[in-house]
Amino acid sequence: MNAQHAVAFDAVVSGPPPTTGVFVNQRGTASTIALGLNPDPVARSFGVVSNPFITRKGEVVFQVVSDIFRSNGKTIIPLVRVGGPAPGGGTLMSLVGERAVNDDGTVAYLAYVSGVPATQGVFRTDGTPSTTIASDAVTPPTGGRFTGLLSFAMNNVGQVAFHSEMTAGSADHGIFRGEGGGSHSFLLPTRGRLEAERSRIAAFRQSMHTVR
Repeated sequence: MNAQHAVAFDAVVSGPPPTTGVFVNQRGTASTIALGLNPDPVARSFGVVSNPFITRKGEVVFQVVSDIFRSNGKTIIPLVRVGGPAPGGGTLMSLVGERAVNDDGTVAYLAYVSGVPATQGVFRTDGTPSTTIASDAVTPPTGGRFTGLLSFAMNNVGQVAFHSEMTAGSADHGIFRGEGGGSHSFLLPTRGRLEAERSRIAAFRQSMHTVR
C-alpha cells in the first residue's frame, strides 16, 4: 500500500477464461493492471502475472514468470527481460530469488549472466538500462573477488546492500553497499562468521525497503 492508500494485489480469476491478474484497489474501486490471459483480443496477455508492488506515484511493478514489468495504469514497459542484454555485455540467463523495489519503482535484482567474464551479478534499473552494482568479475574492497552473491536490499535513494562470499582477499564473507559504477563500501568485515552475518543482514533488511 502506498501513501495514497492504493493497494496492489495479485489474484486468480475464475474466468472465462481462468487466469491470473494484477490489480489495484483504491478507496474501494479496483482497476486491472495486467492479466495472464486477457479476453480482449486487442489487449496484451502475459501468461502468468504475480508479485505486484505499488510505488508512491501509483505505478505497479510486477512479475511475468522471470521477467519484470512496470505499469502506470495506461502503459506497461519491460524493466528486466531474461534473454536480453546484461549490463556491461553478455546475456541475462535467469533471475535468482526475490527482486527488491523501492518507493520510486527502482528495481534491484540478482541474475546469472553468460558471454562475459562475470557469471552472476546484482543489478539495478529504473527503466533505463540496468546498472551493475556488483558481480563476480569485480574486485571487492577486501581484495580477491566476489564468489557468491547472496541476499540484498535497497533503500529509496537506490543504494543496494548485499551479502557476498569472497575468496583470495582479507575476508571470506561480507556485507557491502553498492551505488553503481563499481563503487562499494565494506559495511561488515568478517571471516568465517556466516551465522552471525546472516543475523546482521536480516536486521539490516528491516531498515531497507524490500519486497517479499
